[in-house]
Amino acid sequence: MASEYLEARVRAYELLELAQIEPADEEVTARLEVASRNRWPEVEFLLHYARMAAALDGGQDWMRYVDRMAEAAERSGNEALVACALASRATLPPSPERPDGLAAERGLARAVALLDDGGGNPVDRPLAYSACGLAHHVRGRWELALELYDRAMHALRVPVEEGMQRIVELCRRVILLNRLESVAPLACSLAEMGLREEAREVAAHRTRLSRAEFDALPPTWADETRALEYLLAALAQEDEPLHAEDHLGRLHPTHRPRYRASIHLGRAVRAADRGDTASAAALAEIAMLHEDNEFVTGIRPYMLFLTTLAGPPAHAWRRYARTVAGLRWQARLTDVEAARAQIQLARVVLENQRLSERAYVDELTGLANRHAYARYLSRLRHEGPDDQVAVFMVDVDRFKAVNDTYGHVVGDEVLRRVASVLVDLTRPADLAVRLGGDEFLVFLVGAGTMDVPRRGEEMVAAVAARDWSDLAPGLSITVSAGLAAGPSQDVDRLLQEADGHLYAAKSAGRGRLVHVHH
Repeated sequence: MASEYLEARVRAYELLELAQIEPADEEVTARLEVASRNRWPEVEFLLHYARMAAALDGGQDWMRYVDRMAEAAERSGNEALVACALASRATLPPSPERPDGLAAERGLARAVALLDDGGGNPVDRPLAYSACGLAHHVRGRWELALELYDRAMHALRVPVEEGMQRIVELCRRVILLNRLESVAPLACSLAEMGLREEAREVAAHRTRLSRAEFDALPPTWADETRALEYLLAALAQEDEPLHAEDHLGRLHPTHRPRYRASIHLGRAVRAADRGDTASAAALAEIAMLHEDNEFVTGIRPYMLFLTTLAGPPAHAWRRYARTVAGLRWQARLTDVEAARAQIQLARVVLENQRLSERAYVDELTGLANRHAYARYLSRLRHEGPDDQVAVFMVDVDRFKAVNDTYGHVVGDEVLRRVASVLVDLTRPADLAVRLGGDEFLVFLVGAGTMDVPRRGEEMVAAVAARDWSDLAPGLSITVSAGLAAGPSQDVDRLLQEADGHLYAAKSAGRGRLVHVHH
């Protein structure tokens, strides 16, 4: 099963890329069914992300997929995916048509704070940082986007388990391409304000793909990247990498039009730099015929400015354009600083939340402690008469003998591993508690809609089936469990019954579940 999960994880990342190039919905649907059946929420997340990316690229409704991503991320407990879902919700900039814009901004700041705090599976952190960078890119915060892409690249250096190197390769090239997409509008905006040398510096110091990385790109992305590189080479005042007509010939009519615009704009930049203002204006007009919505900020205003270079009457217009560009630049910088402040605030909020959580978390196992247990009981006692809860009381069999024979270091690791099995049994609304020593409790809400005894038996079997010999030769671990289920309001009675059933399980030979239905 572990190898199947690994293959599913890697293929989901591949489909995330493929879905943005060609239709892959049939395979995504089939793999979603497998992931759901096997309870692989991280794989489900990536497949919903693939659907979102395809819908966004095709101008279709995509927010429903973000909701599914968020739900899968919560089930996975992987904070990197939670951050990725928050960032994806902020992929479109705020507008009057999107009343949730402020909430999306706060979610984006929290996403960065979660990642900076080291949360989540290291395999998924580069993807999440890249999603955060993309969200800031569409808001015109290109400097911040570039910083986040750099953090994504840094996150790629963390070693991953064998078999997941393919994910690292996929993430790296996407991050490099996203960096280029943010460098272009930043350099264009500087050039629009007359800061030509600064624009040249930004473009010249772009991070470039190696030849091997370029050759590994899907053909569509390779052609689009060449077009973007053509523009950046012009802004950097580098030699023309390939003749413009050759670039245009590579772009199929189905390619996104902004890349055709990039080539014409690159030609306009070269004409302006050599003083041929008439040609620069004419080429900029051609570029504008191929613009799309992603050129609204940064690149589109620069194209408009270049069109003012045609003829002496445009002198006043150029002064006006430069003045407006400067004002827009200052407003943008203010927005970037406001976003940084929002991230810093999110870091403080997250730190306080972590401190608060620690007061309710068992330090050894990461489960809820007795303080959290008391609060949860209070809530259950005030639930409605139709609300149902199942209570599992769990003990590690002969745990004292484990400590005496193998030592407390092994004993502590046994408790941590048992706790992880209990966590697998729960959902976000449920609670797994370490009462102390080797005593645990699990509460499952909505017990009337599930086969609770079967889940308890799976839990007992999962502990027994683990290979414990890696901790100590000859070590084997089992647990005994008592189950009671009924109205949440009767939780105190259910706890007593579960305790009685636990005693019965131990008396019957241990390593089993004893239960009764209400």
